[in-house]
Amino acid sequence: MSVTAQLTKILADRQPPDAAVSGDPEITVISRTPFDGGEHVIASTGGTGLVQVLLDAEGNELTGAGVTVFGQALAAGDPPGAAALHGEMPAGLTGRVLPGDRANTLLIYADDTGRDRVVVKVYRHLEPGPHPEVEVLSAIPSAFVPDLLGHVTTDIDGETYTLATVQRFLDGADGFHHTAEHAAAQMFSYRVTHRFAETLRMIHDSLAMAFPTTTVPVEDVTGGLEQRLDGFLGHNSELDQQADWIREFYRSLTGPCDLQRVHGDLHLGQTLYDDTNWLFLDFEGDARLPFAERRRPDTPLRDVAGVLNSLYHASEGQRAWLTKTSEVFFDGYGHSEDSPLLTALRIDRIVQDVLRETEQRPDMVDLPLRALPYLRAKAGA
Repeated sequence: MSVTAQLTKILADRQPPDAAVSGDPEITVISRTPFDGGEHVIASTGGTGLVQVLLDAEGNELTGAGVTVFGQALAAGDPPGAAALHGEMPAGLTGRVLPGDRANTLLIYADDTGRDRVVVKVYRHLEPGPHPEVEVLSAIPSAFVPDLLGHVTTDIDGETYTLATVQRFLDGADGFHHTAEHAAAQMFSYRVTHRFAETLRMIHDSLAMAFPTTTVPVEDVTGGLEQRLDGFLGHNSELDQQADWIREFYRSLTGPCDLQRVHGDLHLGQTLYDDTNWLFLDFEGDARLPFAERRRPDTPLRDVAGVLNSLYHASEGQRAWLTKTSEVFFDGYGHSEDSPLLTALRIDRIVQDVLRETEQRPDMVDLPLRALPYLRAKAGA
């Protein structure tokens, strides 16, 4: 199989579940850099920009010993692809691929005791300019976000691209699974929930200090929600029947709205719990969006809405558990649950869930649909 054919297959296999598919991309290989046990490839995919993959000797995605060799090249300061390492990569580590991430390739490196030490995130899709994740992790060093040990760049046609980041490995239970297990058992912890909210608020406050902030009319935010709603109609008849009150509610919101840098793609799956603290990951923003949109100031309530939506799904809509958990969350975060803008953003997340489940898992669409009457009552619509 040719490199272009293999790339086509890999990109199709690794496409996010809710990504639009418009046929096979037109792939042109830009560079191929071999290293012991593998090959680093950068290619153009027509209108969708540049991508990179790590391949083994047979042309499959890199696994096994090749991952360790790739890490050794980073540690030596000589990453493949005519690239440069800014910062450091610890030496003497053994690598493996962490499966399951569709947007990037995650390489985990452990020391000789088997303890995981480093995550190298190899970005699938490339865009020129500073990478949002490098910007954020450099600006808000904290025990609750990954330490940025280094990042890898290369120059292509006079533009600088970030190929990868080297981050300290954070150990803990997956936040979504941890929450789902506790919700299923009707277990509730004031301390754990409050700690989550406090940590998120601290991260938001740190982002507001590190990056520019602004204030705009709330219509600038709700106008985007209405536009997205209109794009979702025609796919689910029950959602279509709800569209009028949702649109009217969006249009009823007035007043100023404070914007700042935010996480941008926050849900419980982007968190870890280590029995003491909550850790927040993946500050690259929504990987489906261009860098300019990921950097754009937004309301931190969008992140809050993502958390509340994730709590709803983790608990499978258990209202009593959600009510208690939400009360403590808002106490820790320091914001009222009765914010009309927050309700609008929560509706937006549920609407997106309805569309996704309609197209991918029709048997699961009832769960997000069940949330709409509750949100309608909160909206007073």
